[in-house]
Amino acid sequence: MGRGLRQTTLSFGPDRRILTSSTSTPPLPRRTHSTTEASSTASSSSTASSSSSKRTSGASGASLLARTRTLPPSSSAARTSSSHAKRPKVSLGFPPLTKAPSSSSPASSTKMDIDLKPGKDVPLPEDLGATFPPVKASKGHTCLCHPSSPAAPDPPKPFGTPIDIWDSYHVRMPTSPKNQYANRRTDSVEERWKLITHTLQRMQFTDAVDLQRVVLRFNPRYRSRWNFKALQAYCADKTRLKRLQRVVPKIAHLALRLPELCPTPIPILSRDRNHSLTLSQAQAACLLANAFFCTFPRRNASKGRSTLPSINFNSLFAAFSGSIPAVAEAKLDCIVNYFERVTSTLPGGVITFHRQALAVDNIPDWENSSCPLTQMKCFAHGTIEDHGIGMSQADFANKMIGGGVLGRGAVQEEIRFLICPELLVSRLFTEVLLPHESLIITGVEQFSRYTGYSSTFRFAGNHVDTTPRDEWGRRKTQLIAIDALVFRGRARYQYDPQLVKRELNKAFAGLWVRRPPREHATRFPVNATFATGNWGCGAFGGDPHLKALLQWMAASCAERNLVYFTFQDVELKELLQATVHNIQKKGWTVGNLYTALEEYSMYLLERRQRRASSLLEFVNLRLEGQQPSHDDDDDDDDDDDDVVGVDAEERGLGDHVLEDEAMEDAVAPGVVRPPLKTEISGDFGAVARVSEGAEATTTAATTSDTPVDDIEDAPSPEDEGEKDADDVEESLDDDEVLKLERAALDALYAKYGD
Repeated sequence: MGRGLRQTTLSFGPDRRILTSSTSTPPLPRRTHSTTEASSTASSSSTASSSSSKRTSGASGASLLARTRTLPPSSSAARTSSSHAKRPKVSLGFPPLTKAPSSSSPASSTKMDIDLKPGKDVPLPEDLGATFPPVKASKGHTCLCHPSSPAAPDPPKPFGTPIDIWDSYHVRMPTSPKNQYANRRTDSVEERWKLITHTLQRMQFTDAVDLQRVVLRFNPRYRSRWNFKALQAYCADKTRLKRLQRVVPKIAHLALRLPELCPTPIPILSRDRNHSLTLSQAQAACLLANAFFCTFPRRNASKGRSTLPSINFNSLFAAFSGSIPAVAEAKLDCIVNYFERVTSTLPGGVITFHRQALAVDNIPDWENSSCPLTQMKCFAHGTIEDHGIGMSQADFANKMIGGGVLGRGAVQEEIRFLICPELLVSRLFTEVLLPHESLIITGVEQFSRYTGYSSTFRFAGNHVDTTPRDEWGRRKTQLIAIDALVFRGRARYQYDPQLVKRELNKAFAGLWVRRPPREHATRFPVNATFATGNWGCGAFGGDPHLKALLQWMAASCAERNLVYFTFQDVELKELLQATVHNIQKKGWTVGNLYTALEEYSMYLLERRQRRASSLLEFVNLRLEGQQPSHDDDDDDDDDDDDVVGVDAEERGLGDHVLEDEAMEDAVAPGVVRPPLKTEISGDFGAVARVSEGAEATTTAATTSDTPVDDIEDAPSPEDEGEKDADDVEESLDDDEVLKLERAALDALYAKYGD
């Protein structure tokens, strides 16, 4: 086992019932990053308790316990089937959890300077001290532009000497001489950028067909695969068509400024590598203008499996089976509004993208952590982007950054990318995130307002972002992109201790702050509050109770306070805030809370098909020194199978036995990744495929002397065996993905164990 891991051995019978269990905990060295002691006094602890916590004290314990069944004085043992009656039983007589040492002040001693508006359950938009790392070119920080300043009248100038690099470590640019096509008419191979320049300079946009012709001119091999039905439906509205007629020529002009605005190579933020990339908002706009016309080469196909998200907008223009026309139109409204703004006046700020890969030595020892739990406040109303001002804000990301933003997706991450389109640039250079990695984006600007969510998502007009800029010209907005596991249809798996650790490590990878050099100590976002919510819930099938506690634990080890939005779920807000109050009152540490999560996992294993308490109910019972009920199942009905985030048929974890397969993106730095027998999609179905038989119009273009049919992609050795995106094998189902993830975690612990 790995360093500092509690080793739990489980044996299973043929009916998946647990037979034996043994646990041992090796001694651990103390980790400096997880043992920070709170320095505030007890008086500040009482001051920091919110009014909502006071309302829940005393009565809250009784109200919570009333929701569970009373436990008899003696603990019950796991009930075994008659065929295994002689085998050992699992005892659920949990020992009391250890209270935090007196030397470690409870988390409430850390003051959070946030209050409520009178009569409203939303936080004031105050600056909670979130500052940002400096913009300084170095080995670990690539700057594509000169630093800006809030008072600078013009966009920052590009930085560096023009050079062309065509390899897998950099973005393959449309301007590269190696980006070529075969001209049938002249029987020669020519540079594609010359074709792009010639076409866009002469482009006349009157309707959707004109844009379709241009896009297919640059991508002739897809003229029978791509459809433009969403674009055609969008242009059927006369008001929207007139707006496009004004904006599209300006987008074309902006796209042609690529050699001027982006002369230097753009590095790929690759896996297992800490690196930052800073570019200007003008450069981001130019790159997105090229994505609008689908000019980026080698980004429409996948060699078996792509490690980069899509970037060209062809899927945004398409209509898919099951897609909602109103949502597709709302997405295009957001994009068109953005281009209308930036083509009128180029913004003058800069944006920093930082890929953070957590080293094994920085991973907390969750079981034995004496780190005090920081303060956490919950709100039923408000949103992360509107009421998390001054805080680091959560992006409930897909491992392929942006998820289905260019496809059918319209949930938290996709919506944020649409109202802040500069985030889309991250898809150009960010490889799939591994379980110990995150993407931190600083300086992004919001351009649109919205209403609704998912199928009800709608564009609500222009938005003028008044967020102040830092001394390098970045908006004081910071997003932390962390991707949760998909438990859709496999909800019970999420309580497996191995997968719990995966989610803890993922959250910590985004929240951890690297200790800065002494001269920059005041410029780093040390102790910045984290604004978040139901991460990995909803479509991903996560339990809000579990995800809230996991994020609180990770934030505590990262020395951050937490502001949690439940998105109109008042019951969850009240239950979560009461639980937080009770935990802090008991003085639990991160290690104590982790132990409770392990106990809950064992409890669910024993309950199997019978009614079980929710996680927060279980934790409150443990806080009171009680155990969950083990009543007989005579009164069970359909409702008795309900557990927050758990399906009845998924009550058993079972043996996650995997032969030779291991999930590539679950392996820590330095671990050799074994080959996969089955291709895994980095985006679990978020980006839809073009439906078969959808054919695009192939009318000859009138904007150039060379017909579309006379253009082919130049042959290349790299093209041999290349698969189109539509031909990539189907993803593994979520069950197999979880097995792969768990097996790779076992390999990680075996590699780095003592």
